[in-house]
Order: sequence, then C-alpha cells, then structure tokens
Amino acid sequence: MGKSSHGSDLWQQVKSIVLRYWQVLTVGALFIIVQLPVLANWRAIWDEQDSYYSHGWLVPFMALFLLWVNRKIITQTPIKPSWYGLLILAVAAPIHSVAMLMELRVLYMLTFFTTLFGILLLFFGWRMVKVVGVPVLFLITMMPIASGVIDSLTANAQLVSAAVATRFLQWTGYEVTRYGNIITGDGLPCDLRVASPCSGLRLLISLITFTWFFTYVIIAPKWKKAILFLMAFPLGVFINSLRITMIGYVGFWIGTEEAVRSFHNSSGYIGLLLCFAILFGIAKLMRCVDMDLEREPTSISQTNRLLRYPDAEACRRSINTKFAVAIVILVGLAYIGNMVEPLYRLPKGKLDRTMIPAKFGDWTSKDIEVDKETRDILQKGDLLSRLYTNSSDRQVHVFLDAGVDLSAFHDPHLCMTGSGNNIVREHQFELLITQPYSDKLRVTSFELVRSDNTGIVLYWYMRSKDSYALTNHLWGLRRQFWISDLKELVTNPMNIDELRKKIKARQFTWYRFSTDRYAGDKSDMQFIESFAREYIKNKKDFGR
Repeated sequence: MGKSSHGSDLWQQVKSIVLRYWQVLTVGALFIIVQLPVLANWRAIWDEQDSYYSHGWLVPFMALFLLWVNRKIITQTPIKPSWYGLLILAVAAPIHSVAMLMELRVLYMLTFFTTLFGILLLFFGWRMVKVVGVPVLFLITMMPIASGVIDSLTANAQLVSAAVATRFLQWTGYEVTRYGNIITGDGLPCDLRVASPCSGLRLLISLITFTWFFTYVIIAPKWKKAILFLMAFPLGVFINSLRITMIGYVGFWIGTEEAVRSFHNSSGYIGLLLCFAILFGIAKLMRCVDMDLEREPTSISQTNRLLRYPDAEACRRSINTKFAVAIVILVGLAYIGNMVEPLYRLPKGKLDRTMIPAKFGDWTSKDIEVDKETRDILQKGDLLSRLYTNSSDRQVHVFLDAGVDLSAFHDPHLCMTGSGNNIVREHQFELLITQPYSDKLRVTSFELVRSDNTGIVLYWYMRSKDSYALTNHLWGLRRQFWISDLKELVTNPMNIDELRKKIKARQFTWYRFSTDRYAGDKSDMQFIESFAREYIKNKKDFGR
C-alpha cells in the first residue's frame, strides 16, 4: 500500500510540473525537432570509426549533471521572462537558415546556442541564463570542428607524439629511428606507425572535456581551476607519447606483431586512465579534490523568490504571448531545417579516364589499386593511381583526385609522413608550361627521406586554368566561395537553383607526381618537371 501511495505521489508531482511548465516543455521539444538535422550530422561523426568525438554521447548527460549540481540555485532563482529572448531568436532564424543551406559546422554551433539561449531568456530571464550558462556551454565539447582544422592539428600532433616517443625509447637504451611518423628499430617485430587515431588528438579532446567537467564541480579558487584545465594540453601529449613508447616496449620485450597489435588496441584506455589519475593527483597536491555537488545560492536576494512578478496573471499572459511567438519561429526553423536541400550536399568528383594518357613518348603505364584507408579518407573524390615506366626503367607515380566537395582532398603532408617519410626542402614555385596553352602553374615540391631511399614529389590543385600550390589555398578559396554564395543567396533568393548548379560545377583536380631520386642533384627535379610538362601536354582535358 505504501509503494502504491509513493508511486501516486510521484505521478502527481510529475503531472504538476508538466501542467505548470507545459509551454516550456513544448518549446523544448520543438527545439530538439529544429536541431534534429544538426544532431544527426553530429551523431554520424560521433559514430565514425576512430572518431575524435566518440565521447559526444556522454556530453548531454554530463551537462544535465552540471545542471543538477545547481538545482538549489535554479529553484530559488527568480523567473522573469525577457522579450530580449525574442530578439535573439529573431537573430537565430536567418543564421539557422544559412547553416541548414550551407551545412557549416561553425554556424551549426552558433545557431544551436543562439536558439537555446534565446528560449531560456524568453521564458526564464537573465538571472536564470547566468545560472545555467556554463552547463549549457559545456555542450560545445560534443560539437565537431572543421575537418580542415582537425587535419592540420592531427598532422602536427602525429609528428610531435612520434618524436617524443622516439626520444623516450632512445633514452631508455633502445636503438630506434624515426621517419616521419613511423618509428623503426632492429628489435621491433614491425614498424610503429603513429597514424591519425594515434596522434593524441582524440585523447586530448576527451581529456579537455573531462577536465572542464572536473574543474567545474571541484571546490577551488579560479586560478587553481585554470591551472588544472591548462594542464590537460601538455598532459595529453605526454601520455600519448608514453603510450606509444609502451607499445614499443611490448614489441621489444615480446617480439611478436600480434602482441604489439593487441596492446595497441587496449592502450588507449590505459592512456586515458593514466591522464585521469595524474590529473586527480595534481588536484590532490593542490588541495582541491572536494566536490561541490549541491551549490547554494550566493546571496539572500536569490532565495525564496520563485516566479517574482508584479502580477501573477500578467506573468501568465506574458509567458503565453512569448510561447505563441516562439512556436511560430521554431516551426518555421523546423520547416527550413528539414525541408530545404542543402547547397553543399555535393556529388562525388568525376575523372574522365578517356582523357588521361595511358602512354606517351616512351612512357607506358599500369594502374595501381588505391588502398582502402586512402579511399575512406578521400571518399568524396574520384581517385586514380597510375605508375608510368620508360624505356630506361625509370618510374613516376601519378596520383589524381577529382572532387567537388573539398573534403575530397587532404594535406599531402599527412599521407607522406604517415607512410614513413620525412619531408625536407619544401618549395613553392611557378612551373612554366607551353602546351596545351602557355601558363605558369603554382606548384609545390618537396624531397622525401625514408629508411631505404629518397624521393621527390611535385603537386598542385587545378580548377579550370587556375592552379593552387597548397591545400590551405583551397580552404581559403572555400571561405571566399561561402561569402560570395551567401551574398548571391541574399540578393537573389529566387535564383537558388542556378546557384546550386554553379556550386556543383566547381570541380577541382589534385595532381601529384612522385619519383625516386637517381642522381641526387638538381637533375632529379628537372626530370620530374619535364615529365609533368609532357604529361600535361598529353592530357586532353587539362585546363578545361
């Protein structure tokens, strides 16, 4: 009988809350519907293999816990709805429309927070926004950043982790050598390749999320919290390098590739636990490990003032009016987000293989299968890998990648260092061509040094007759496209179909030529340049 009574009381409390705050609950549910396309985009990234944001599923629950920590302050903070929330929603509406049309992650993030804070301000007021601000902002840790930024950070993190791990192994008496992000040694059963998932960036992003959460709930002065938070950055690099070193020890001690692979698969969890243990140990040394799991109001003015409003009836009328306006705005946003086709949902690139020379002069060729990892990374591109051999048995590897979506390309420094190469003597210059037309192509060359040989790489990107020497130039060009497309969309919204056609016609092609060094002097560079000119001369659609 007691259990039934208790269940009935709980149901009555839930019913009371729903009846009292049904407008807010309705708007909250509608907010989730509005954000469904964004959440689906983020979820796909969280679920990717070796995702940098696999912790994203936990973040909403961690944010709810931070709100629960503030439960006393929340219940005792006066509710004073503000029409400024409507102004923020009005600003969020066009931003959300642009974000949905252009699928820009930075705008996804911006519209998510502007809409959410607009709703909070509209129904609860400034004081409540101040109380829940940090827990709500914590949601930013589940939001992926631009892939170009991730690529750049990953490349640097790979090299740093590999270099530090190499030093650790050498200092402890093991003979190892680093080539790019690959560590080799006579006693190792296999090379230690510090690939993208092992760069330490995944560990660092997860560690930053946890450290923010941890520093929020501990009792400590702000300067101590700041020190603990900043410790996450060097700690992440150090522990990841130590993890790679431990994998090396397993290779030297056990001597089997299977043991190395098995320890590698579990070492990520060991690294994360080590980070948490060290961070907690530092916090203990700083005497700030006590948790504040039930924050109290900091001033008398915040107590016993729930729903302070001059007139309760006026309060209800105000909330009802705000509710009606918010519903109209959010329904409009939900329609835009779920019904409008994004401008940058682009098709895969297309190489016309009939235009690519299979042989020319005394050069013949054979196609090489592109490995699965490269195909997965560059899945938006149409790839061709072809090896050319001349009568003197000299070889040049040509790699082409055509893409409309610029995620079809990535910085070649990543794949070069990932293949065990050190990049030296990088140079950007103008390559003069005379056929099929006269022009100067902006290109990049660098020398590769690896364990058994050295090589030369020449590469550039093309769109029609425009050439770009670096991958970063494409990211800058993409920003220019976004701005010009946005201007055209705003000034001529009725021509959106024409804009779509124009965007889908922007195909880029990446040309990469690589060969081993033979003479070891300038003649090797002259050779690859000469080959590139002959190749261009015989490629029927070059510059179109």
